[in-house]
Amino acid sequence: MPLTQVLLTWFLVFVGLILSILSTAYGEKRYPQSIGVSVIIPLILVPASMLLLYSLILPHVTAMDWWWVGTFRGWVVNPFIVIVVITWPGWLMGHFAGKYWVEDNDRSCLQCMLGPIFLLLLASVALILVP
Repeated sequence: MPLTQVLLTWFLVFVGLILSILSTAYGEKRYPQSIGVSVIIPLILVPASMLLLYSLILPHVTAMDWWWVGTFRGWVVNPFIVIVVITWPGWLMGHFAGKYWVEDNDRSCLQCMLGPIFLLLLASVALILVP
């Protein structure tokens, strides 16, 4: 797998995680009894939209691939599986962030999400560095 394809996959994984955390937290805050915003959007629509973006951007990314880099056999094996499976924990983190948002009556859930996002960034750096 080319390096640019791996970087595109990781970028879409992070965007999907942030979108699923935000949509779940908002759904838990505004619509606690409805499953539309807090379950369907982060578990179905966000991964599907990330896969669509991956399919649309991939031809342009691989056309600009650096020929001297060769193949990068990193942690990403199948980008579709990785994007779907890694965006799902964003639902769980957003669920807890939304509950804390409701309990504390805080208007911004930034303080609730900084901890999980920081842990995700540390975990991703650790996974990239492990051969």
